[in-house]
Amino acid sequence: MIKTVCSALLSIVLFILTVNPSKAQAQPSTQRPLVSGDDYVLSDDGLTLTRWFADDLTHLNMNLDPTLSKVKKIGEFCFYMNTSLSEVILSDQVVEIERGAFNATGLKKIFIPKSTKKIGVVNKKEFFNPFGECLSLTDIEVAPENRYFKVTDGYLTNKAGTTLLAYAMGRKDATLSLPEGVETIGGHAFAGSLFIKKITLPKSMKVIGRNAFLDVALLKEITLNEGLERIGFGAFVRTAIEEIDLPASFSFRRDDLAYESPFLQCKSLKKITLSPNHKSLTVGKEGAVYSSDYTVLYALPAANGLTEYTAPSTLRDIAQAAFSTHQTLTKVYIAQAIDYIPLRCFEGSSKLHTVTFATSCPMMGFQSFQDCKELQALHCLGRGIVKFQDKDALDGVDLSKLTLYVAPEEETSYNDHPVLKEVKIEAETPKYQYLSLDRDEQKALDGINSTDVIYNHFPEIASWSSKEKKIKGVTAGQTSILSSTGDPLYLIEVAPKVNTIIEPLLTLEAADEEAVKSYEQDVANRVEVKREPQFGGELVTYANPSVPGVEAKYLLFDGQVAPYISLVFETEAKYKELKGEEFFQERYLPAKGTDTEGEEFDGYTRLGRFGYELKKLSIGEDTNESVLNIGYFKVSSFEYKQPTAIQELHQLNQKLSAKQVGDRIEFAQADSYQLSLYTLNGTLLSKTVVSGAYYMLPKMNLTGLLVVRRASTSEILAMPVRL
Repeated sequence: MIKTVCSALLSIVLFILTVNPSKAQAQPSTQRPLVSGDDYVLSDDGLTLTRWFADDLTHLNMNLDPTLSKVKKIGEFCFYMNTSLSEVILSDQVVEIERGAFNATGLKKIFIPKSTKKIGVVNKKEFFNPFGECLSLTDIEVAPENRYFKVTDGYLTNKAGTTLLAYAMGRKDATLSLPEGVETIGGHAFAGSLFIKKITLPKSMKVIGRNAFLDVALLKEITLNEGLERIGFGAFVRTAIEEIDLPASFSFRRDDLAYESPFLQCKSLKKITLSPNHKSLTVGKEGAVYSSDYTVLYALPAANGLTEYTAPSTLRDIAQAAFSTHQTLTKVYIAQAIDYIPLRCFEGSSKLHTVTFATSCPMMGFQSFQDCKELQALHCLGRGIVKFQDKDALDGVDLSKLTLYVAPEEETSYNDHPVLKEVKIEAETPKYQYLSLDRDEQKALDGINSTDVIYNHFPEIASWSSKEKKIKGVTAGQTSILSSTGDPLYLIEVAPKVNTIIEPLLTLEAADEEAVKSYEQDVANRVEVKREPQFGGELVTYANPSVPGVEAKYLLFDGQVAPYISLVFETEAKYKELKGEEFFQERYLPAKGTDTEGEEFDGYTRLGRFGYELKKLSIGEDTNESVLNIGYFKVSSFEYKQPTAIQELHQLNQKLSAKQVGDRIEFAQADSYQLSLYTLNGTLLSKTVVSGAYYMLPKMNLTGLLVVRRASTSEILAMPVRL
């Protein structure tokens, strides 16, 4: 085309471009023909560019290709690790650039057209930089006509300037003061920068996203503003920060499993300080950050020089990555009962030798001890056996040198353990006095009288009455009683009377396929397991042949357990015959409130995050038979009927939420959803895709199961519906 333009006009055009650079200057006006399948891959509808292979191209103008010019979306990690492509002009039709689309590429310049409405959207409140670790990126240009985004001094933000999505990190700035008005830094916004050493946040800042400063290796100083409310998990991974001051407005947030820590792999971190006005946090004498009542450990600075850590006697919860990559720590001692060791808790603690859980056998979370290369002694002295969310909990540990010490009564329980086959198992006599009581013997708890007692466990099965100077039982389970010095005095187990019903042991701490297998091993000697395709996933049913009439059911979708889990009794009479009410009263705490679907909740809960509620569901219009369904729900807010039994309430907001209102399903957020509607016996009634905030149900006069898959996040929700 250039050859057909007269030389005089061409001179004028080149002069204009020199004075006012734009997207036309960035690239040559021709490029070689591109071939689908060889150079790139598109989605089936041809509207999403999912993968790029053309490593010989340094410049790409999608508008010059008849196929790519029609593309509306750049898919997740589409150009990932492509180092040859340096300049890109996106198609004038591109509406969305998904997270990580150009991550770790050699990109220097990119032009974003006026059509683009979404960049790096994960969900309504979370963003993921499409240009993370683009170390050469110096020029992000947005069409002036774009109504959604703008670029100011190398910062890509929304049009209002409140959300910072990306930074042109090839600019080589060592010191940054983020512009006033920015309230949110998106995930990976500065990830991989080689030059940033110091950052000052504006007074307007409220949220720092996940991995926002991941691998900003020279970042040594960051000034956090008062008004900052949240810092996402791993925000400062592998930075050089040595000291950080947390403002009074900041609080650690909890995801589904545990509290998040922004200090994952902060090997240089020596000290964390708090604003003098901080009310919810405190710093212990060893330099660790706790909740103000010392019940939650959030972080221990990795470079503070500590060699031995003893948990305070009040501790009952540990945040993710709390001990991550600690440089000098050799021993950890936790006397009180801890249920769960969360994600990457001790990961990479290079000198950690011995860890003791004096009264518990906690669930070991993902990568919890990964790369603890010197770990040689793990003491888990509670009753029961240690469970693992995944075998990667001990990745990088020399299992042939590791010894697991357990209570003598539990030693044989570890025969053929799926994760610990190479680990030496030895019996160790615990220091505590073990009391095993049944429900009729709970009055024996009143015999423990001491002014020196610290009660620690969550969920509580017993509580200390300072007024009556007595321990009082609440429900079946295990708890630890400590002295004020933190020494274990008692491990109390209150055994339930009703043991015939299969207990649904799975919790959110163990909600994947590995946990299902572990659960099956636990109950293998007394149940039959049946697996069958159903409801678009896999229905797993457990039944005890000696106790007919009741089954435990779980739905698996892509290896994950759906949040709706149930015990199903064939009749209400069977529920009464098997003492179902007493079964739940013994194991869980009565609670009422609202579940995450906005429905009234009146049942039982455990760990403050889950609830069981009695629900009668009709099987279908052709039968009068009914089932009594004890559904497993995440509880969003509630009040205990026995508030003295619990000292702390947790709130959990489910990301994907929907509820039935009359003859339609209302979603919490407008989006694109794939819906599969089934009868309760697993027959597929319909399958459809809807966009928006609601879905009209067909009228069929029966109860069914609706499986919802959210397109933007791949989250799955299964919920009963009345048609």
